[in-house]
Amino acid sequence: MLTGSLPFQGKDRKETMVLILKAKLGMPQFLSPEVQSLIRALFKRNPANRLGAGPDGVEEIKRHHFFGNIDWNKLYRREIKPPFKPAVGRPEDTFHFDPEFTSRTPTGD
Repeated sequence: MLTGSLPFQGKDRKETMVLILKAKLGMPQFLSPEVQSLIRALFKRNPANRLGAGPDGVEEIKRHHFFGNIDWNKLYRREIKPPFKPAVGRPEDTFHFDPEFTSRTPTGD
């Protein structure tokens, strides 16, 4: 989501799975150290070792220094102004969404 590309991309599903299991996670250098730390903590191969998998769950993720400036209580109360709010003409406006997703038929899943 931060780079616009997938961390592991093979020529087909099987190759992608092999890369997920065995390849080293590459990290673009333009990402801040905080972002790199968060991504590495979330992408641990063993799910039990991932950030948020411990007994504190999501609270562990919220405490990561990447989120250090967020006042979670204000966020929950919707008291934080978003840094970017796209202009929309009407509620069903999908201009800011990728056509890859808006062209799909909803499945109800």
